[in-house]
Amino acid sequence: RLLEPKIATLQEPFGNAVFATMAHDLAGQSVAIFGCGPIGLFSIGIVKASGAAGVFASDVIDYRLDLAQEMGATGLVNASRDSAVQKILDFNDGYPVDIVLEMSGAAAAIKDSFEVGRNGGTVTLFGIPARPVEIDVAQGWNLLSNPFAEDIQDLSVTISPTDAIVSKIFIYDGEYKGVNLSGKPSIKRFQGFYVKFDRATKVTFTPGH
Repeated sequence: RLLEPKIATLQEPFGNAVFATMAHDLAGQSVAIFGCGPIGLFSIGIVKASGAAGVFASDVIDYRLDLAQEMGATGLVNASRDSAVQKILDFNDGYPVDIVLEMSGAAAAIKDSFEVGRNGGTVTLFGIPARPVEIDVAQGWNLLSNPFAEDIQDLSVTISPTDAIVSKIFIYDGEYKGVNLSGKPSIKRFQGFYVKFDRATKVTFTPGH
């Protein structure tokens, strides 16, 4: 049967989150996730459901951090106000984390990823930076870039709340129009819609009638 558009739009971010997270043995591990967009949020849910001991989320937008908490994050840090590295170390009783999932592509978050993880830990760089980024690999890392796990087990749990991740559904009727989802940051254009993304995660556009 046909999937409803809201569910269909989640297949891509959820699939990417599965690939990125299930490349690791997560049970009992401390995990830091940088970037709480749709892929990062689903990653939080999967990591939590897989039995991670601690799930620490970093973003620069409070709205997305609230969603991260809904998805199961046990520690939250707004990197625009606080040191993500120091906060995550504090959440983990002063110890670096076992696994880092960098889902944003932001240069600062990539740098922080290598500072917050333990020697011999694993860093997954899934976000795509807008420009070349210099990183320090002298600490003995296992580095994964856009991993694709060969053996992915079925997740026998429900990752929720998907309704929160789909923050808005718009009907596209062929006309150009503006869409304001709150206050400030970046504005992206899609099919004539101008969307402010500081109060959005997964925005879905469906054909009009």
